[in-house]
Amino acid sequence: MPLWINWLMDHWIPTALVIGLLIAFVFVFTNRNSLFYKE
Repeated sequence: MPLWINWLMDHWIPTALVIGLLIAFVFVFTNRNSLFYKE
């Protein structure tokens, strides 16, 4: 088994949290105009 898969199995929770935060950040960043500048 590749080393990165073995590492991912050991650290999948923090990895999933980081990925989730990145996705949320990108989502907010790309949609901030419609979210924060409602007329």
